[in-house]
Amino acid sequence: MTNGEQPVFVEGEWAGTIHAAKAQLILGQTVKCLYGRFLGNGVTVHQNTDVYRVDFNPIQSTLEISFK
Repeated sequence: MTNGEQPVFVEGEWAGTIHAAKAQLILGQTVKCLYGRFLGNGVTVHQNTDVYRVDFNPIQSTLEISFK
């Protein structure tokens, strides 16, 4: 999360969530495949870039309970 108003350039391999409500996001200048969720005050996706939505789930069910 960022509180700044400067543009945020997402370069390189990325998988995650970006929450930048006041900043402009620029996606896909160098790497053309991004995974995650993006929120910004304007989002620019460069040509031939694939953006795949990945939902954030901080609590994963790994506990199994069995009663006998």
